[in-house]
This record gives sequence, structure tokens and C-alpha cells, in this order.
Amino acid sequence: RVVRVGTFDQATPYALAPATRWLDDERACFAYYRQPSGARALELLGRGDLDLAFMGSMPWSNAVARGAGVTAVSVLMDIRQSEGLVTCLNVRRLQDLRKKTLVAPYASTTHYILLATIMEAGIDINDVNVKTAEPHEIMRLWDAGEIDGAACWGECFVHLQTTPHGMQKTPGHLLVDAGTVARWGYRTFDALVANDAFLAAE
Repeated sequence: RVVRVGTFDQATPYALAPATRWLDDERACFAYYRQPSGARALELLGRGDLDLAFMGSMPWSNAVARGAGVTAVSVLMDIRQSEGLVTCLNVRRLQDLRKKTLVAPYASTTHYILLATIMEAGIDINDVNVKTAEPHEIMRLWDAGEIDGAACWGECFVHLQTTPHGMQKTPGHLLVDAGTVARWGYRTFDALVANDAFLAAE
């Protein structure tokens, strides 16, 4: 039997599973499919194109609220330093977010982190230009200097902190990470989520 698992590009201990195939045995072979976001993984999970998927707490909680027919079978890890809001150099304090253009993948854990940061700063959401985009598009917008910051993870998270912003010679810096947001009372985590029909069959 082939078990189809949705993954995403984040350096975590459970990322060893697709890299080493150590879960495979005579009963099951695990096939891993990289997804751009938890929201996309959830879409495939809900229609039966994936059996299991790694995702953040926001996509999972949205699925539960909608009765999407999926179940979290394990909390994999609290998110701390592996996700956060990266901004250009002229955004040094939370109050500097006012009138800036900020991006995160829609309905992702980092979308939640971005909105929580704006709330913690005491800034009206209408005073910030919040957009949504997938990670690959966020990297393009950053390189073009079209955004002031983004909440992201994985390759995108590293890219913004190592790649010059637009015409500037300096890369972005981490304004807040998920661990800081958790201390404000907005905890986030990664979960392993299963399609309910798959669980029933197993």
C-alpha cells in the first residue's frame, strides 16, 4: 500500500522521514509530495488526493471549523524560531508596520502570526496593506522591492534574510518570530493531519 503524505519545506526533525524513507516496511510505502502551503495540502487532503499531511495550526483549525473530514493525529512541534515576520531595514519596531505592505500565505500559520503582530502593535488593520501570496511569489515580490516584509517559513524565510531587498544592498531582518508571538498568547504548532476516510480504513 502506498500512503500519500503532503510535506512542506521546513527544517524539522520529522523532515527526515521523506529524506531517509525510514518509515517504509513490507506493509506500506510512503510517498511524499511537497506542498506550497498547509492550505494547499488541506485542499488535497479533503478531496482524497493525500492520506496524511504536515500542516500548521491555522489550516488545521480552519478545517475543523468547516467540518472538513480531517483529524489531527499528532502535534509534531511548537513553532518557535522556524517561522516569523521578516522586514526590510526601515521597519525596526512594531510601530513601523503602519502604512507598510506586508504579505503572508493565505490562512497559514504565518498569516496568523502577521495579524497577531499587527494587533500586538496596537495598529488598526486598515492602516497596514496586508496581502496574501504563496511563498515563491513572496520571494519574487521581495526581490523586486514591492513589499516591506512577509511572514513565512522554510526556503522563503531564509531567502528574505539572506537576499537584498529590491535595490537595497542589505537583506531583511527578523522582526518577530513565532516564539515571541507565542509569549504574547498566540501559540502556533505543526500537526500531522489525516483524511478521515484513510483513518477509518486503517
